[in-house]
Amino acid sequence: MGKAKQLRKRISGLEAQIAAHEVKIQAERAKPNPDERDITHWEKEITRGRDQIRKLRRRLPGRRKKKER
Repeated sequence: MGKAKQLRKRISGLEAQIAAHEVKIQAERAKPNPDERDITHWEKEITRGRDQIRKLRRRLPGRRKKKER
């Protein structure tokens, strides 16, 4: 498997995890007594996942590099 395909596969997996955490947050907030500790944990996981996706996208081949001045 090529490097680009591996990166895209990893990005796809992270996006799926983010979507699952968002569903969990909505479900928890719908409860009469939501567990804020769980919500905070999932929000941090979402932030970490988005940061990782941003870093992985920078590594994808074919991205134009900015010229340094």
